[in-house]
Amino acid sequence: MKDIKEFFSLLFSQEAKEAWQEYLQQFEGNYEVFWHQMERNLSEEELMRMFRIMLMITGKGLFPFERRVRLFELAESMGMHIMPDHFYEPVPNTLALNQEAWQVYDARGMELDGEKQLDLLQEMAEFIREMEDTPHEMPAAGCQYYFNSPSFCPTDAVFYYAVLRYFRPQRVFEIGCGHSTLVAARAAAKNGGMELTCVEPYPAEYLKKDLGISCRLIIKKVQELPLDTFQQLQANDVLFIDSSHVSKIGSDVNYLLLRVLPLLNPGVIVHFHDIFLPDEYPEHWIKEKKIFWNEQYLLHAFMLFNADYEVLLANHYLGKYHKPQLQRLMPKAPSHGGGSFWIRRKVKARQ
Repeated sequence: MKDIKEFFSLLFSQEAKEAWQEYLQQFEGNYEVFWHQMERNLSEEELMRMFRIMLMITGKGLFPFERRVRLFELAESMGMHIMPDHFYEPVPNTLALNQEAWQVYDARGMELDGEKQLDLLQEMAEFIREMEDTPHEMPAAGCQYYFNSPSFCPTDAVFYYAVLRYFRPQRVFEIGCGHSTLVAARAAAKNGGMELTCVEPYPAEYLKKDLGISCRLIIKKVQELPLDTFQQLQANDVLFIDSSHVSKIGSDVNYLLLRVLPLLNPGVIVHFHDIFLPDEYPEHWIKEKKIFWNEQYLLHAFMLFNADYEVLLANHYLGKYHKPQLQRLMPKAPSHGGGSFWIRRKVKARQ
């Protein structure tokens, strides 16, 4: 310990520069060993103390601006971002948020029309019942949707299936695929003649297998598809979006909401996932999980004063304000409510 104290006391001595250069060289060449020894010999709380010190040192380096840019680029090349906590930055300061942030979110100006949603569900009731035999746990056989899916909850899955069975689309484009695809495959097998196109840059292995239906897998980002791809969709066809959920320059969210949706044909049905309108994103997502998605803000703005699109189903809203009706429709489902949000481009009446 004496050597360590002596080393740091060299700050103002003539040997300081040489000592620090030696320290940098040794640390740079042995950082893996350094990390493993830290993890092995320090408790979780002690690790946090060590990281705090490192963050304090990094924070000192954020000024001047030129150094901040270099630090950002360096961190980005390593799969991380370093940015200051500032009102210009998109990541909120979660410590500064109070309950008002969740109490004042207001979705006025967007027509939800709960009675109209419930009427549609009643019309789809026979198809909703077809999902009652869904297993709760993952089947040993594999490629089948199950209610306790961590990524696609029961209400979202059942309503997706019912929408496909009721509207009988000729084409379904899934943007972001997974357990929802297994639901679509089940509906397609019942309907017959439905073409399923899956756009997924990082597909699970089961998506590469034969799902027993007409299915095309495109291993690309949706932004790489030409816009006229989506003009193939006609009335009652479905554009199922389960995206990155983040609006930013070059993102799939911006491409879909700002470029694709305005050119869709009348009657095309569009799905978004993890949407909590008319409420704010869940508090525990922000404060505990540090999830800072913003897709629903853009969707909310898109729907405001929009005479061309209508809401078909808002699963979070239905689960919050009409849960008894959902329980009657799906008595065997383990939960009632979700994050799917369905809209449709209106078919304008002839003049």
